[in-house]
Amino acid sequence: MQLNLKNVLVVSTAWAAVMYLFSTMLCSTLPVRKEKLDIIEMEYHVHRIVQVPEKVILNTNKTLADWEINTMNVSNILLHEEGFKSSPYLCSEGYVTVGLGTKLHKDKGQDPAKFPIRVNMAVAKIWMHKELAALDLQLKDGNHTNADIYKGLDHDRQAIILSMAYQMGLSGVKGFKNMWKALGNGTYALAAVHALDSRWAKQTPNRAERHARVLSGEKLEDVYDY
Repeated sequence: MQLNLKNVLVVSTAWAAVMYLFSTMLCSTLPVRKEKLDIIEMEYHVHRIVQVPEKVILNTNKTLADWEINTMNVSNILLHEEGFKSSPYLCSEGYVTVGLGTKLHKDKGQDPAKFPIRVNMAVAKIWMHKELAALDLQLKDGNHTNADIYKGLDHDRQAIILSMAYQMGLSGVKGFKNMWKALGNGTYALAAVHALDSRWAKQTPNRAERHARVLSGEKLEDVYDY
């Protein structure tokens, strides 16, 4: 039997339309939890922006911007150093903190029990990402004394400075005057020594030691094994 091509196309199109209407009706009858979708969307957002490999090429045919690479690098550091906590707690500096080190109050010594908040990992990563991006821009701001030094560092060392700023604030990391001077001179081993000669290193010695290793020249991926 010889088939008429025109008739075949008409039947195929009609069948496709029927199947589309059926699938639409089926999906509309399924129960959907909006909060679950919100979480899925946030997790996708975080995966796309924070966790993509450093070497990836975006659809714009441009490599990742510096701040995106730094944010991804330091997010790996913070996942190791801060850990994740869904409930508020007091950090080593005495601030009420939640998630991946996000401070909830500007004053020290607050009672974590007075902060009735719970976060999941997706939300914690989004908060961390936004804070790191803001800190990176501030460190590169021309009004910042060491902006040129920071911009001249490689991505690994920039990530360490970002991690320090995330932990102790921008004013805290600005106080490491001898460390900044050594970084500016390219004497990285000396910069590591000055970083360890601090109250910060006494309060969080293991974290400071790992950071100093990267400042002195070790690769970030070797020190943090990711």
